[in-house]
Amino acid sequence: MTASTPAEKRLQAITEAVILWRDRPGGDVGLAVALAGILDAEQPEPPAATALVRVLRECDRIERAVRANPQSPDFDGAYLACLRHIRTAAGPIPPGPSETGGGSCDHPEDQHTDAPALRHCLYPTCLREYDAIAALTGAEPARPAWSGKGWKQIRPTLATGNVCPDHVPLVEQHAPRWAERTEAGAVLTCSCGWTSPAARWPGYAAAAWQNHLLEAGETA
Repeated sequence: MTASTPAEKRLQAITEAVILWRDRPGGDVGLAVALAGILDAEQPEPPAATALVRVLRECDRIERAVRANPQSPDFDGAYLACLRHIRTAAGPIPPGPSETGGGSCDHPEDQHTDAPALRHCLYPTCLREYDAIAALTGAEPARPAWSGKGWKQIRPTLATGNVCPDHVPLVEQHAPRWAERTEAGAVLTCSCGWTSPAARWPGYAAAAWQNHLLEAGETA
């Protein structure tokens, strides 16, 4: 559907910003996916202006949670840079009949933004997840299974960028690194000596490394 109203055009710009951030080296894939979930086309679509308000308020909520715990190992600038990127695409909060300004998450219509920000393990077939916001703020997650204890983030960020405690040893044995990009495309190397096929889209090389990780885990 072609964007027609200013709000719809800005909403489209947010979607493009999320996609660009997801694919850039070092971007926080999990955060991009969480914010993109607000724009999920499979869910009932609200008016574009309302969706813009929800996105910007979610950005406000995440920023407050990150800044509340500056000693967190996740506080490396990736979250805040991603939020700035999305806010630039979104622009200011559009006025509406029920909007009197501000971006407070205390608004009764936005209580759903207190939902957990779940991050999934990058190991294929692993279903473990943790609440990134609870981990950042030091709060107890809504479910014990969502605890962030023992989870690690990898750099460069590949797939979800997060590894559960069960697979941290395996990922440390097969740490990925980007090789120098060539005319053929991007190439990932592994600390074990494995090398991905050259690919014009970095996501292909990342997926190849995940498949390598799966095979290494099955033979370990």
